Amino acid sequence: MSRIITALSSGPLMSTAITFAAVIAPQRKRAWLISWVFSGFSIASVFGVPLGTWISDNLNWRLTFWTIFFASVFITIVVFYLLPHNLTQNGTHNIFKQLAILKDKRIIWGILVPVFNFSAIYIIYTYLKPILIKELSFSHNNVIIVLFLYGLCGLVSNQVSGRIANMKWKSNLKKFFILQAISIFLIFISGNLTWLKISAILIMALTMSISNSPMQLYYMDIAKQNYPQSLVLASSFNSIFSNVGVATGSAIGGYVVATVGLSGLGIAGSVFSVFTIGVLTILIKYR
Repeated sequence: MSRIITALSSGPLMSTAITFAAVIAPQRKRAWLISWVFSGFSIASVFGVPLGTWISDNLNWRLTFWTIFFASVFITIVVFYLLPHNLTQNGTHNIFKQLAILKDKRIIWGILVPVFNFSAIYIIYTYLKPILIKELSFSHNNVIIVLFLYGLCGLVSNQVSGRIANMKWKSNLKKFFILQAISIFLIFISGNLTWLKISAILIMALTMSISNSPMQLYYMDIAKQNYPQSLVLASSFNSIFSNVGVATGSAIGGYVVATVGLSGLGIAGSVFSVFTIGVLTILIKYR
């Protein structure tokens, strides 16, 4: 129940934060600021995941959750006092009219990008700790170092995402996802070669969040031009469908581990990366 409630709250928090970022920032700074909103996840991975792992391994796993609780209370107070209270959505509040944006083919194809991207990543990431411990015989302290580096790569990925959002982002994203597919396939074929597997995992991390800012602005620009009543809804698309990808990847990863074992995760993840490349190829045709 705790995990379900946390998951239910993360989506609204993300879409609300992106809406604030898009409204507060001047046009030329939108992509940069939205990339920093997404970078919050990466910063949490850089510091939160290794810290939580260290606390649970060396002290008490319950202390991890107490730490999260007090941090959340503090952040809630800070957000209440710092963010403006007078933002409202223009247009209709009719949910069915807002959902009209989902009939747009550009949106339908666009939402598949985060679904396939995060499916590919989380097929691997969900079982990253078992991979490091069982396949590479890493100690718990070495796992923490890899998790820190993984989060750091994710932060870099978000920052690059903000930089390419105002460029020819579709073709650039396609290049990054080709790199992602290669890196995940290397995880499959690298066996017990520690340096190659770790390198492939970190390269995968560098591509994890690369689509966040371009895709989020893509949804919001379509909404602004054609579906103004759906602007806030559109601001939640990347978060919603990234989580769909996380759930899908985790479930498929579980099935692969149960039927094939950890060694099969790489090939399953690379298949979804290829799907992402295919969707971007279709999106490039839409101007």
